Amino acid sequence: MQIKNRLIKFSITSGLLALVVAVSGVGVASAATLTFDTTSVVSDGVLTLNGAAGSALNLGTTNTTGVITIGHVSASTGNVVINGGITGGTNTLFNNATTSNITIAGALSSGVYTVGTVAATGNTIYRGTQTTGTNSLFDNTTTSNTTAFAGQLGGTIAIGGTAGTGLITLGSSTGTGQIVTIGGGATAGSDVVNIGTGTAVTMKTVNIGAVGAVAAPSTIHIADTSNTAVQLVTIGSKAAAANITTIQGGNGVGAIALTPTGAGSIVIGATDGTGAITLGNSTGAQTVNIGIGGTAAKTVVIGDTNTSSRVTINAGTGLIVTNGGTARNVTGSAINSTATATAAQMVGGLITSTSAIATDITTPTATAIAALIPGAAQGTSFDLLIDNSAGASLVTLVLDGSITVPSTVVITGGATLTVAGSGTNEVGLFRFTFTSGTTAVVNRIF
Repeated sequence: MQIKNRLIKFSITSGLLALVVAVSGVGVASAATLTFDTTSVVSDGVLTLNGAAGSALNLGTTNTTGVITIGHVSASTGNVVINGGITGGTNTLFNNATTSNITIAGALSSGVYTVGTVAATGNTIYRGTQTTGTNSLFDNTTTSNTTAFAGQLGGTIAIGGTAGTGLITLGSSTGTGQIVTIGGGATAGSDVVNIGTGTAVTMKTVNIGAVGAVAAPSTIHIADTSNTAVQLVTIGSKAAAANITTIQGGNGVGAIALTPTGAGSIVIGATDGTGAITLGNSTGAQTVNIGIGGTAAKTVVIGDTNTSSRVTINAGTGLIVTNGGTARNVTGSAINSTATATAAQMVGGLITSTSAIATDITTPTATAIAALIPGAAQGTSFDLLIDNSAGASLVTLVLDGSITVPSTVVITGGATLTVAGSGTNEVGLFRFTFTSGTTAVVNRIF
């Protein structure tokens, strides 16, 4: 049986085909139902199926076990186009409730598979299973490149929903190795890569490398390029008093190394810091080395020249050993007329006088002096040098009642508390030794 009009030619064999069409004749189109005993329709021109306004066009609606094919399986070179609504309604594929597999372009071996148009302004949504199963994109075995969002010029790419609580994994290879790069493009501007920078008030945990009980070894590089471009690396924040930054190492030599190049400096502590800085905090036996290594001369500076600065070196019941000579470089306090020295002037170690007349320098109490020496007690001592080399008269050290000279002087002149002016015994060195936290004795050394 053949049906011809100006648009359609059918060649019918056997079977049943139901088409609800508008037959295009000489007059206006009208709705009709054509039923053919057929299993194939071959067109030698253009096959057009146009429904009347408001009518439904159904293909294979009663087909329950066969195959519905649109387009030739192997020899087609033209386009197969399925158009939908332009402005309203919903265009839907596979809208029936089903537990079967749905495959789109499952036999595509070359060419391009495109979902959406390059000029689209609407949303393109891929939905997957809600509660069970696995939602997969590009899960076929391949060695080809896979690019997502390659045409994105602006806007935001979001992976994961605002209410998500599940795990998001980038790179989950169990093979021999894989490189996962984030923000690795060659950009002309400055990239910003944010990890864990949301505004949630709850604490975030950001893990890099093996954590917990994971046994896998890790090598972690942070801005350690061999290029000479400037790298600025900040770890931790000082914006809140509760912030804690911990750097841990193993138990080998060089477990934690700070290694600037050449004349680069290492600064520990902020310019406005007032907290304690501790080098070596072990409760066990430990050696703390400062300024060792190599044979070149080292300069080690501890403390500053502020008159209120204090440097305490504790040795317990052991020794303080110096390999080489020692020298004191003291900026003294001037007392050029009779006065009482302050405790700070005493423990400062040097008092100068340029007086042309006799001058008495009275010591403060032993208690006042001890307050400036941490842990001062019986056996604590300090030296005071009185320099009268620029003075023209006698300087006498007058002792407070809490400080005495020994009742028995072993070294001749050990109880002499006067320092003559220019030309005769111009300087005198006095050693004060505490007999308690409130009393002391003084011996003249020279």
